Amino acid sequence: MKRLSLSVLFFSMVLIVNAHAYTWNEAKNQWGYFGMDEWKEKGVDTYEEAKGWHDIGVTQPGYKLQRLKELGLTVSTTKGFKESCHNTVRGYEPDCIEQYLGLGLSSHEIKEWEKVVRNPRRVKEWIELGIKDINTVKDWIKVTKFTDARYAEGWIEAGVNNPKEAKKWDDIGVSNNSIKEIKDAKLDIDDVEEWLENKIRIDDIAKLASAGFDDYDDYEDFKNIKIDHAVKLKKWDIDPDKLIESMSYSNKIFGQELYFSSKDTFEKAYDAIEDNCDEIVRDKWFSGIDMNENEDKCYVFAGKMIQRLDEKSFFGKGTQNGLVNGMSRRNFYAENFQGSWMENKNKIGIIKGDGSYSYNSKNGKKLVPKGTVIFSK
Repeated sequence: MKRLSLSVLFFSMVLIVNAHAYTWNEAKNQWGYFGMDEWKEKGVDTYEEAKGWHDIGVTQPGYKLQRLKELGLTVSTTKGFKESCHNTVRGYEPDCIEQYLGLGLSSHEIKEWEKVVRNPRRVKEWIELGIKDINTVKDWIKVTKFTDARYAEGWIEAGVNNPKEAKKWDDIGVSNNSIKEIKDAKLDIDDVEEWLENKIRIDDIAKLASAGFDDYDDYEDFKNIKIDHAVKLKKWDIDPDKLIESMSYSNKIFGQELYFSSKDTFEKAYDAIEDNCDEIVRDKWFSGIDMNENEDKCYVFAGKMIQRLDEKSFFGKGTQNGLVNGMSRRNFYAENFQGSWMENKNKIGIIKGDGSYSYNSKNGKKLVPKGTVIFSK
């Protein structure tokens, strides 16, 4: 019983102390935790004002109150930022309020912005973009799906200033990232839709139109050629054929271009190959095909010269030949190649199959594919 009485007494003392700590007594100059003088040091001259600051969460005459006062705010005007610049843990945030005030917005305008964009930095971005009407911002957000103004900026920079027009472009798959190229190519929505109906990617449509293709019908003969090559051929005024189509798909070997680096390189390669082949067999290396099926067919090759086997005719005319280590470490015999190809040096190019070649090695007789090199780098 005695222990219970002591507990009740201690609890009562705590209540008295706490009650005194929170006393708001104008006559005794006790304004909450702090005395009247401490509030007055921060520019709060009346009991009513101190109580007002306390009631909205600014509970002490400290740095936060000082910042709010420096911004020219009163209890009433600070309450106007309750939705925009108030954190449940930190309370009112003076930096946030200062950013809003710097935009020259009224508390009513801020409340309207807050319904759409809850961040003063982002509000500033919209205003700097020239969009101050909240309803227009709402329309842009419907298109971009983001409150960040930079997603609308791409449209506006491309000359699409109306979110309704942007919505039409967006509906057919043109984004804020690709609209500038589309506009620069002077394409309208109907033009783009025609290209899309023929399975041409949006990123490629502007390239093709800028290269001089009037529409898909103008491009159709190039459809089996890689886009970048079609663009170059159009600029070079070269019409495609079966051989050019196969050259397009065998152009790059280990990162090195064989034909399409320039018009001059292309024409030289085309002339050399055309004299020997109708097309280049696609997706097959010369060293990997059946020796019984390679005759009069052209293939891509890559390999290192491991042994020169040059020959001279009865009349003294020489031919350059050699044993080459190709893909998958399989050897092949290259004959009649032009230019320099020293031992232990690598080359890539096109070779025309000519059956097989046999030679003696330390492991016995070997039979390997044979072909004539018709173009190499």
